[in-house]
Amino acid sequence: MGEHTPLPWTTVDPAALDYREPLILGNDGTCRVAWLAGGGPKRAVDAAEARANAAFIVRACNSHEALVNVLTDARNAIASLPMETLGYASDPMGEQIHWPIRDELLHRIDEALRDVVGEARHD
Repeated sequence: MGEHTPLPWTTVDPAALDYREPLILGNDGTCRVAWLAGGGPKRAVDAAEARANAAFIVRACNSHEALVNVLTDARNAIASLPMETLGYASDPMGEQIHWPIRDELLHRIDEALRDVVGEARHD
């Protein structure tokens, strides 16, 4: 699989380039990353929704690396804690019980990282 177009990406008002639908351009402003069509066979997308979709895609892509890095840092910080630090919860009667909260958090972070980057990162 090849590399994606370098970030940051930007959205362009379609009228500025004589297009009908919004464009997403690469970091140099000339490489067309995506062209957002106005919907599909079951539902049309109006111009405002298409612009909002383009802006959402750009925000998600441009923040991807920072979010992965922060999540990896959080995972590493949690993993370095003794289990007892996050290992207790209260049952419905108010009694403290041992619960693998730390390990559950790590598992959820690993799943999220796998979804985002294709594998868990343990830096």
